Amino acid sequence: MIGLKRGQIVRSLLAILLIGLSWWGIFTARAGLVVRSLERDHVPMLYLAPQQGHNAPGVLIAHGFAGSKQLMLGYGHVLAKAGYAVMLWDFDGHGANPTTLKGFELRQNLEVALQGLTEQPEVDHSRLALLGHSMGSGVVMSAGIQNLEQFAATIAISPTGQNVTPQAPRNLQLQIGAWEGGLLPYAQRLLADAGGVNSQFAQGRARELVTVPTVEHITILFSQASHQAALRWLDSTFGRQS
Repeated sequence: MIGLKRGQIVRSLLAILLIGLSWWGIFTARAGLVVRSLERDHVPMLYLAPQQGHNAPGVLIAHGFAGSKQLMLGYGHVLAKAGYAVMLWDFDGHGANPTTLKGFELRQNLEVALQGLTEQPEVDHSRLALLGHSMGSGVVMSAGIQNLEQFAATIAISPTGQNVTPQAPRNLQLQIGAWEGGLLPYAQRLLADAGGVNSQFAQGRARELVTVPTVEHITILFSQASHQAALRWLDSTFGRQS
C-alpha cells in the first residue's frame, strides 16, 4: 500500500513537472512577441508578431481535420520570431470554435482570419502568404488559386487535392512526412500539375516538394525541419533573410 501511494505521488509530481515545463516552453517561445487573442463571428483566433514590428509580411496558418490552432503553434512561433505576423484560428467544429462543422466549406473561416490579420498594425497588407496542414492545406491552396494576386506564397503540408496549375497558386511549396505512406506519389502528381520544381519566385511560379525525415501525418507539425523549410520558402518569396 505504501509503495502504491509513493508511485501515485511520483506520477503526480511528474505530471506537475511536465505541465510546468510546457508552460515554460510557451512562455519562452513567446518572449519578444506581440500576442493577441481575438474572436469574430465565433471564430477564435490567435495573433503573433514581433514586438516593434513594422510592415511585417502576414501569414495565415490553417490546421487540419480534428486539429486546432494549438497544433500549429510551432510554425506560428518560428515565423513570428523571424519577423512575420501570423494569424492562427480554429475552424468550425474544431478547438474552441462552437459552430457546427457543415461539410468542408471552410473558406469563410479563412476570410474572417484574413480580415483579422490585415487589421493588425504590424502587418504589410501587400505581402501575404498562406500555410495549411492536411484539410487546412486544401483550404489555403483554394484561397491561393482563387485570389492569385493577393497571396504571394502557399505552403501545403500533407497536402489534399486541389486543381493546381503552373500559375496558381503562386510560389507553392509542398511538404510531406517521410512516414506518410502513400502520400508521396500523390504529392509528386500535385507537383507535376503545378509545373515541376523551379525557383522563379519573382514570377510567382516557384515550386518544390520537401520530404521531412522521420515524421508522419501529425508529428510533422512538431518538426523543426518542417518549420525551417516553411521559413526558408517565405524568406525566398519576400526577399528576406531571417
